[in-house]
Amino acid sequence: MKLRSKSFTLVLSIAFLLVWTTPILASDNADGIPLPIDTLIVRPVGVVATVVGAVVFVVSLPFVVSASGTHKAADELVMKPFRFTFKRPLGEYKKRDAEEQMRGWAITQNPESRILDSSE
Repeated sequence: MKLRSKSFTLVLSIAFLLVWTTPILASDNADGIPLPIDTLIVRPVGVVATVVGAVVFVVSLPFVVSASGTHKAADELVMKPFRFTFKRPLGEYKKRDAEEQMRGWAITQNPESRILDSSE
């Protein structure tokens, strides 16, 4: 009897979740994948990529400093995954143009430049 009650509760819970998530998954999001997938899968993978990139950057730092490529390595290994994970709006996967990316990099390197920027 208990097993039957537990299985009925499980089936009812799954049915409830499917009814609740179907409109979200069917939303008109032509730019990317649905928001729940972005929130539950893509963002955590981005956090892991940011942490792994930071570790790789720190390990490679002695070699990168000697080659004078610290800013490029930091941008590729840490800042790009960070921006993808924390600065990108949910569900948006369009790649921004290079000028906007460089402007974002300049603001992170020089916070005072935000004061001078009149576009915001």
